[in-house]
Amino acid sequence: VDVFQEMYGVEPEELSDFAIDCCQGLIEEVYGEQSLEMQRFNREICL
Repeated sequence: VDVFQEMYGVEPEELSDFAIDCCQGLIEEVYGEQSLEMQRFNREICL
């Protein structure tokens, strides 16, 4: 947690949201915003 705070300025309570945003950004770049992969990811994290 301290590493993320130092590297990205992310507070510990924001770490989950930060990680989700990073994953969604990568999935969108690789597979597309409306891809099956994005749907699966969002379903698994209950979005």
